Amino acid sequence: MTGTILTVYLTGFNSSRSLVENAAISLSILSTICFGFLTASLYYGLKLKDDVGDLTRKVKWLSNSATEAVADVPDVAGKSGGKGSILPDLDIGDGADEIAAAVFAWIAVTIAFIAFLFLFETVIWAFVLLIAAMLYWVFFRAVRLVLKNSPKCRGNFSKAALYGLGYTLLYSSWMYAILLCVKYLK
Repeated sequence: MTGTILTVYLTGFNSSRSLVENAAISLSILSTICFGFLTASLYYGLKLKDDVGDLTRKVKWLSNSATEAVADVPDVAGKSGGKGSILPDLDIGDGADEIAAAVFAWIAVTIAFIAFLFLFETVIWAFVLLIAAMLYWVFFRAVRLVLKNSPKCRGNFSKAALYGLGYTLLYSSWMYAILLCVKYLK
């Protein structure tokens, strides 16, 4: 990944390329690396072992009481101080006292927002880690699916290259299609 970024960055000094062109170059480099990795793995007969097991047995699903508790969250999207809103009415006025009160309210809301970020930082990181785990699982399953063909390709370079090319095209062609749509359907 670092090599791809450096290659695109260093080759872009002499030319002014668009974002789509840089993305196409990066995708081409990554597709070449994917092709080489898959071809070599298939040729040498590598396999991936699934040592994670059944993840659904390790996840505790929400009970009905937890989903009912989420339904009781008050509405904060309404107009400030309006019906159904838990936010106070912040229409203060135009005098000097009102301006000082507005500054104080602004500082108080900022402190409350910072406290909110500190409290929910773990929730945000949990979602980031969950997304990373899902992507890992998808890529692990995809490579494992390809390497199930390694007994057929072991020691046969042409067959390994054909399988590697086919799966590389399968895994990257949709990204090239998106880049073409972005470029020509502006």
